[in-house]
Amino acid sequence: MKRAGERVRRVVFLGDSVTAGWEFCGVHAGNCYVSRLRASLRTDELGVTFVSSALAGVDTRYAIKRFDRMVARQRPDLLVVMLGLNDAKPPVERPRIEPDDYRANLECLVRMAAEIGSLTMLVTPTPRFERYEGGKRDIMPPYVAACRAVAWDYHVRCVDVHGAFAQQPTVESLIPDDVHPSPRGHVLIASVLHEPLAEILGVEPALRLSAPVFVA
Repeated sequence: MKRAGERVRRVVFLGDSVTAGWEFCGVHAGNCYVSRLRASLRTDELGVTFVSSALAGVDTRYAIKRFDRMVARQRPDLLVVMLGLNDAKPPVERPRIEPDDYRANLECLVRMAAEIGSLTMLVTPTPRFERYEGGKRDIMPPYVAACRAVAWDYHVRCVDVHGAFAQQPTVESLIPDDVHPSPRGHVLIASVLHEPLAEILGVEPALRLSAPVFVA
């Protein structure tokens, strides 16, 4: 298994429609957070390849089932996992994955990544709002807690994207359809992931960017 400090040349981002980019919210391959990270980290100059392995509707159960196709065949040195929105509220034809099962599935993904020699970085999922009479609420906190717990138990890095969104004074404007971040939301995701990835990739400290607390 690759150890922290060894050279990381290939990073695979495993995700759902947030990682893939949701065009109905103005996000596409050219302005999604993975693309922004390629630019900000100058991956071409580093000789590092970023691969987006993401599909709309993916949950942790599907990711395990399709691990060979979505991850193993991509030969990652580092697997970055941001999943959970479809576990918490799946399409109508699928049952909800409860937080405890989500946690077990993340644990399985971490172990599977280790078996193919990859490090893992877990990313807490962005907020997902559910409407009710009189307002709406974020349904993701139990899944965020589960993600953090897996990172703690398995000694892998956890990047708190959900927490960064929660700090925003206008968080709902960053998620216009209650599920998918806007282009400004992807700026925030990229800014939060930039520093942890820079550290893993060995980017010189002078070239690192400070992640903004708020997105104007």
